[in-house]
Amino acid sequence: MEKYKTFVEFGTGLGCTAFAVASAMKENGEGKCITFDNGREYDGASNMSYQEYINSMAHKFGIQNHFILSNKEIDFTWRDRNKVDCVFADFDREVATIERLMSWALYSIDDYASIFIDGLYNYKEGFYYTKLLVNKLNENKIPNFLLAHKQFIEEHSFSLTTIRKEDTHNTGQDSMCWIKIESDNI
Repeated sequence: MEKYKTFVEFGTGLGCTAFAVASAMKENGEGKCITFDNGREYDGASNMSYQEYINSMAHKFGIQNHFILSNKEIDFTWRDRNKVDCVFADFDREVATIERLMSWALYSIDDYASIFIDGLYNYKEGFYYTKLLVNKLNENKIPNFLLAHKQFIEEHSFSLTTIRKEDTHNTGQDSMCWIKIESDNI
């Protein structure tokens, strides 16, 4: 099992993924889960703001030392001195967003990292674009929007795996794509 030190999630929703990751980090005694969401889809049924609700749940689970909610638009401007081990994206699967995600990730991730994009396989344009992009990165055919990361790309290998899961509630999230990034330097 991976022991992530820095896990970044784009699209918190009700916090299921972030809470599970932060709970594992608490159990491991290290790590920080940073999650981003504007909270626009939260209905406020509990008479709390989105940020209050998510943070109250983090306190309830006792994971506040391993959990940070950034209640803002997802704009891929966040930077940290620590490199990111894992990225989980669950909010937008359009090509333009995938490009912004990949540009941010190649700046921010560690030499051995994973990027998970939930539900991507169901968005064919985004899925096939991501598949083509991963192939091009492995061929060192770097698109213009990633030229700033040329050295990183040349020193790493990329793989794309589709993980199928059952969608009993027909939510459109019956698959996840995993981009695995590994350094070529041994």
